[in-house]
Amino acid sequence: MNWFYSENGQQKGPISDMELTTLVRGGTIPTNTLVWREGLPDWQPLSQVRPDLTQVSPATPTLGGVPVYDKGLLLQQMREGVVTEATHPGAMEYVGFWWRLLARFIDYIVVSVGSCLLFLPIAFGLGMASATGGDSAGTAGIQIVGQLVMNFLQLVIWAGYYTWMTGKYSATLGKLALGFKVVNADGTKPSYLRSLGRFAADYLLSGLILGIVVFVLLMLVMALGFGGFRSLMESNREAFAGGIAFGMFASMFVGFLLGSFPWWMAAFDPEKRALHDRVCATRVVRK
Repeated sequence: MNWFYSENGQQKGPISDMELTTLVRGGTIPTNTLVWREGLPDWQPLSQVRPDLTQVSPATPTLGGVPVYDKGLLLQQMREGVVTEATHPGAMEYVGFWWRLLARFIDYIVVSVGSCLLFLPIAFGLGMASATGGDSAGTAGIQIVGQLVMNFLQLVIWAGYYTWMTGKYSATLGKLALGFKVVNADGTKPSYLRSLGRFAADYLLSGLILGIVVFVLLMLVMALGFGGFRSLMESNREAFAGGIAFGMFASMFVGFLLGSFPWWMAAFDPEKRALHDRVCATRVVRK
């Protein structure tokens, strides 16, 4: 049973009976708030529609820290899968960073092998075009366009894989193999749209952050190197070249570690959430 409620003149919801109870007991929804659900002729004050929420008995049972006022309704919702033990605070067992990294590695192998099989005909065609066309400008253009097409298809494959697997099974093959799943904050399975958004936040947003951090550090090291070692370049070009090469490698390594914080923040978050989990309000839990 889904409820809607009014807050500052705006409609909020839908929320379940258990969520409504939690919000009322937490003081988020006053008892004079206008509410509505299917079957009601009009919006009515909560105190009239659910008078049981205006009083709490010390003997009221709880489930996962949430008061249970209607046991029959609760059992019905649990049978229908609307409310489960896993939806209540403290009931989820969150998956740590290293296990998630292992699941990602498995997914990387699976998708990479599948992509290679798909791209073999394209790569073969590009090779034949290069062999027959020589070093002409047209051949170079074909190579560039072919590479762009393969990069685009690679992105589509990754997006389709993660979106379909997460939306349908609540987990990718790597997570399924290790006994994990992706859930919403209330323990329910994410929709296909949320799964697509989670992929975008994971690969596009986090990847952009990583690229920016690495690029900034690389440019900073190169600027300092060319400015600070000008005299060294004049006296010893080999030492200068070696210093710049080492600085570029070090900056890329440090930049990768710092720029990867959208992923390794899961190691320090109480609910083991990476950046894309925070953006999309998801969790990775054990089944």
